[in-house]
Amino acid sequence: MGVLDMGRGRLRKAVEEVRVEGVPGEEGVGMLQLAASQGHMEICKYLVDTLKVDVDDADDEGRTSLLKAIHSGHQGIAMYLLDHDANPDQAMRCGLAPLHSAAGLGDYESVKQLLAKGAFVNPVCTYGARLRLAAHEGQDGTMKILLDHNADCNKIVNGITPLLLATRSASEKCMELLVEEAGADRTLSDAFVNYMSIAFVDDGDSASSDSEPEEAGANHHVSVNDNHVSRRKIAEFKSLGLEAVEKKDYRFAAGFYSKDYASSCEALYDGFKLDPGNIEIENSLREALESLKVSQST
Repeated sequence: MGVLDMGRGRLRKAVEEVRVEGVPGEEGVGMLQLAASQGHMEICKYLVDTLKVDVDDADDEGRTSLLKAIHSGHQGIAMYLLDHDANPDQAMRCGLAPLHSAAGLGDYESVKQLLAKGAFVNPVCTYGARLRLAAHEGQDGTMKILLDHNADCNKIVNGITPLLLATRSASEKCMELLVEEAGADRTLSDAFVNYMSIAFVDDGDSASSDSEPEEAGANHHVSVNDNHVSRRKIAEFKSLGLEAVEKKDYRFAAGFYSKDYASSCEALYDGFKLDPGNIEIENSLREALESLKVSQST
């Protein structure tokens, strides 16, 4: 270590100035962040206890040592950093906070430690509330802890509730926790329609003929790149899914929604081929593929 400060007696400053360069995804990583991510407790103790380096120092992406320790699964180091006044709410530039990461990874111990140190449960950022990420990843264990700490089970972000995310991740247990234990609003209608309205292309079953008048309000269509969405089909999907949730048949509801994803992917892919520059379709296709992958693994 003496070489770092060239014998000038300013070891802390010299150590804090050492940064990773030229490694994609690791730009600006400091020594404490590196030690925390690799599980080197003794080095972390030396840097914090002896040299007194800034425990909340972050890399170029805003990742602190605490966030890197949690993301790497080093719970002991995360607890050590929290005990040495690491900020439990300091987030990356993209908005991902330590509690987001712990909740999404299903890291019960880190979630408990962060909450014990005063981490906020309900703030909303780019990644939404902490409960939202647990629902999205189907992590019922961390979801239970967050709900016990008064996480808002009905928080709507971008038109989507935690219950809808739990449904889309095909997590029966998460759905049960939200509805039966937390009393989540079981009405999925608005968010469901917003999501599905761009996912299902009309297959011709609802097109009106010249000889048959259209039923009032039954077959109005929304244009998506020269294709049409069947509102009747969407209403049927919504009704079936909502009915299953109302009956507390979460297994059926989860299975039902997971079977919708394949059709969504096909429809969105067809739309994307017609309009490859459409960012909205591209993003929706990516999300549908990820949801299909999660539901199949579940």
